[in-house]
Amino acid sequence: MKAPGHEAALALLASVALGIALVLYYQPTVYASPSFLPLDSRVTLFKTLNSTDMLLVLSLPPYAQLEKTRLGCIANASSVEATAPGLSLEVRREGGLYCIYASAVNPTPQFTSVEVRVHAALLQGQTEQLPAALLVAVAAVGAASYLSLTEKGRDIVFRVASVPVAYALVNRENALRNARRRLIYEYVRRNPGVGPRAISRGLGISFGEVQWHLSVLERVGLVARASLVKRALYYPAETPLHEWLPSFARRELGIRVRPEHVQRNEYRIRVLLAKGCTVAELKALLASTS
Repeated sequence: MKAPGHEAALALLASVALGIALVLYYQPTVYASPSFLPLDSRVTLFKTLNSTDMLLVLSLPPYAQLEKTRLGCIANASSVEATAPGLSLEVRREGGLYCIYASAVNPTPQFTSVEVRVHAALLQGQTEQLPAALLVAVAAVGAASYLSLTEKGRDIVFRVASVPVAYALVNRENALRNARRRLIYEYVRRNPGVGPRAISRGLGISFGEVQWHLSVLERVGLVARASLVKRALYYPAETPLHEWLPSFARRELGIRVRPEHVQRNEYRIRVLLAKGCTVAELKALLASTS
């Protein structure tokens, strides 16, 4: 097993080597092809059709709902257009990137794949000087690699790094190494169906930080989300609906419903939650199944 110091040294050396390579091979005028940076585990780059067009595939789990979810960002482009059947897509300019946001619902009990076609217009060219932002990015990669070796360092990365860099550091295997994220996950396990504001109050963690950690936990598949009007309900992804919904209904809605009744009407309930139902609609459906 490598010592943390060795891993840190390797990370820093790799960053320095990358910086040197960029300086040595950077040409006076660069026409870089657009590239896709995925920021959601449900989207993949299926193929690059040509220098300006690419095909992404978004995999929606059963009864999943996306609401202005950032799929990923395009670099090295002067403008970006994205289209997909059945999806509401929005492209936002964020610094030097064009980020694609999607809203969609999969009301079926099967996984559904949707193709997203992206057209990214080429840049007209870059200045003859190596951009300072590129050197800063190289330094940031090295710093983030070094800091992420410790929990304190990962907290620093969370506070100061950009969203793409911070997302790149977290996967399913290491997501719970962060102490606060682990607290939030355990809180969701103990209180399935809980919302971010309740978590914030219960743990004394700021609402914004709770939202961030929940988005990470959802991205790596540790928690899932249902919608009740404008309220997001989070529960452990591996917990079946009939195991968490009865306790939520008793705690939040004042309704007693048996697990077997939830199982028998699971499809109807999931469709209702996926579209973002009102409290009255959910109470009426649960009351009819009890």
